[in-house]
Amino acid sequence: MSIQIPKTPELAFENMSSMMQGQFSTSEIVKLLKFFQQHPASSEIMNSFLLAVKFNSHYVINTSEFTKPIIDIAGTGGDGKSTANISTLTGLFCAATGLVNVA
Repeated sequence: MSIQIPKTPELAFENMSSMMQGQFSTSEIVKLLKFFQQHPASSEIMNSFLLAVKFNSHYVINTSEFTKPIIDIAGTGGDGKSTANISTLTGLFCAATGLVNVA
């Protein structure tokens, strides 16, 4: 299977689903991303990508054997001003203590 430039929402959904299932090589994904750098995707195409990601996202952590509390540190991803990301640093600090599992 080879990646195709999606011209319809249906093909966009199909492409992203295949990508999420690991069916494309890195070079094929880069080719698609480079295409969209030059040709911005329509809102319909982007929405189909989003729906495919949601449909194919399955991540489960079996926590039944964890012996320490589990914490989730979520943040905004930074302020864009080249400052340290507080939530990332907090997660690393908490993990380094060995007292909790950090999701």
